[in-house]
Amino acid sequence: MQALRQARGALGGEASAAELTVGADALERGAGTAALLEIRQRFPRARTMAGLLALAGLVTGGVPAPEAAKALVQGVDAGASDATLLSWRAGVL
Repeated sequence: MQALRQARGALGGEASAAELTVGADALERGAGTAALLEIRQRFPRARTMAGLLALAGLVTGGVPAPEAAKALVQGVDAGASDATLLSWRAGVL
């Protein structure tokens, strides 16, 4: 329950139930609220879910949360598709 509250704090009141659930999962895996906040602020709204899923996967695979969030933001800025971002998590699991 605490992770859901933290996810809501990081992702804001407009986050969907699915985004909050994935955000809470990422937090429980060690992502930290700063990484969630970075995804929310830097990803286009329609792509937040993909960013959160990729973040959770990268953190689970041992990538430190700040580095994972930074890489994902750089990927989005460079035009990487959601499928590409999600494939990165598969590469570390």
